[in-house]
Amino acid sequence: MRWVLRSIAVLVILAAVAVAAIAFVPAERIARIAAARISEALGREVRIDGDVRPTLWPVVGARVGAVSLADAGWADAGAMLRADSAEIGVDARALLDGRIQVRRIEIAGAALVLRRAADGRVNWDFGSGAGTGAGAGTGGTGTAPDLSFDEVVLRDARVSWIDAATGSSRTATGLGLVATLPDPAGPLGVTLAASLDGVPLRAELTLADATTALAGGLSALSLSAETGPAETPGNSLRFEGRAGHAPLAADGALEVRLGDPDALARLAGLPAPEVPPALASGGALSGQVTLTPEGSLHLRAGRLRAGPQALSAEADLTTAGARPRLVASLSADTIDLRPFLTSGAPAQAGTAGWSRAPIDVSALGLADAEVALRAGRVETGTLTLTALDLTTKLDAARAVTDIRSAEAFGGAITGQVVVNGRGGLSLRADLRADGLALRPMLTAFAGVNRLTGTGAGAVNVLASGGSVDALVRSAEGSGRLDLTAGEILGLDLAGMLRTLDMSYMGEGAKTIFDAIRGSFTIAGGVLSNDDLRLDAPLVQATGRGRVDLGARTLDYRVTPVALAGADGSGGVRVPLTISGPWSAPRFGLDLGALADERLRLEREALDARAQDALAREAERRGIVREEGESLGDAARRSLEDSARERVEGEVGRALQGLFGGN
Repeated sequence: MRWVLRSIAVLVILAAVAVAAIAFVPAERIARIAAARISEALGREVRIDGDVRPTLWPVVGARVGAVSLADAGWADAGAMLRADSAEIGVDARALLDGRIQVRRIEIAGAALVLRRAADGRVNWDFGSGAGTGAGAGTGGTGTAPDLSFDEVVLRDARVSWIDAATGSSRTATGLGLVATLPDPAGPLGVTLAASLDGVPLRAELTLADATTALAGGLSALSLSAETGPAETPGNSLRFEGRAGHAPLAADGALEVRLGDPDALARLAGLPAPEVPPALASGGALSGQVTLTPEGSLHLRAGRLRAGPQALSAEADLTTAGARPRLVASLSADTIDLRPFLTSGAPAQAGTAGWSRAPIDVSALGLADAEVALRAGRVETGTLTLTALDLTTKLDAARAVTDIRSAEAFGGAITGQVVVNGRGGLSLRADLRADGLALRPMLTAFAGVNRLTGTGAGAVNVLASGGSVDALVRSAEGSGRLDLTAGEILGLDLAGMLRTLDMSYMGEGAKTIFDAIRGSFTIAGGVLSNDDLRLDAPLVQATGRGRVDLGARTLDYRVTPVALAGADGSGGVRVPLTISGPWSAPRFGLDLGALADERLRLEREALDARAQDALAREAERRGIVREEGESLGDAARRSLEDSARERVEGEVGRALQGLFGGN
């Protein structure tokens, strides 16, 4: 019983001491000193509008009601920060010595407004003097605030971002923040958690030298940020290096991982992007980055991953001109673009034809660029490129791509492609090719699989329009074609000429050729040719006609000649028409031309018989042809000589009779 009474007595004494301690805690003075120190450090007025009560737990200090921090003078918006309540903790040992040293501040129900003016000034710049408000301290010194604390805590805060330069505004809710700065010259640590447009966001930051960093100089910085649930973050960022804010500059190792593009777009205030299934596994960027005080950004030893694709990258981004300018060099062993393309093959026969979906090239005007790309292999679904080496220069929405080398369909391609987005879309292609395998190329681009062999040629074509269909129908240009050692499948010219049987043009028939040569022009999306020549072992052919690229149809006439002699002379001509859709053309005989050919042959036969008869008569009459003289001319000359001799004889006899023989 005695020990119980003693225990009760001790508790009473401790309670009395606690009450006495509370009575002796200078709460009002603590609050005023804390407000003054923060005002002096930040160059802004801190006001305490609520009641002030002393506290012993969890720290010795004071609890105050409503508090506010003045906004920048240029903002003219009252307070930058308002809070429902705040707790201020002081160093108990210093308090016993009669000194007040603020060690902890906890603010609940805060509303923080971050502003950027149209001229670029920001209201959180406390070191340059731009943020000085009414009643503030000296400010504008350009030095770091002389401030230290064990912990500053924000609970259930609301942060609004107002950007007068872009007219945009954002708000984050449920923000919690813990900052530690035990020594002004020591490290500053900050942890943050919030929800922005429903996206959970977390970040941690450590500045090795707070004095230098808060004064605007470069300090070692470690930064990490994540979105999404803590156990399965969707996007993440890591930075290890140096950074400063006045002016903004950084240099260090950066690693960015993108696993939730939708969350990232919401954080940036953009609509949700349409992400190809290939990017379901996300993307990543890593490398050494440098952000200069002039605002240029540089990447070295970069590694870019988009889904399963990986590229090495070096890049420089500057913002001094009318538009941002990017200079970059990309390289990869293999690039597979098939998962990112909505359609890897052209429309085939029986479909609506070329796509009429609008082509949006507005993105070409967002920046200027010069990008070099080298890849061992590029898969597009339509074609496979190897040994690719090209450079694209983008200037004011006009992109010029120079293809130094590219191998496709077993051959080589070089040339230039221009995509002009100034006031609409126009394309120019000036390409040269050599050694291309024809059948896979024509199958990939036109759905035509009737021609084999290898080809060389060139094309220079210009087109304009807002869709693939409009581009094809507006095409203008010219080109040439030189094919060697191949076959025309589904068409047996020699057999057709020999038998005049249309079945030779059916499935399985073919014409083997040694060469096909010709040139063409393109006007209004229609290709025209009038000098096609085909050389084959048993047949030769010439061709002329039109190919409507927009309608994807043929209207062509081929005149083959089946050779009769070893020297290539003689033979039979049977004109052939090719018409209809190019994926399933119709072959037919030009019967009118065939009839003319028959008449020509019969006329030649009659002429030959007449010549034979004339030769026999000339031989009977003793007419001898002179060199280079035809039988008709020889006969005419013989008759003229005979007539002249008769006339001369009669005239002589008449003259003799007239002059009496003298």
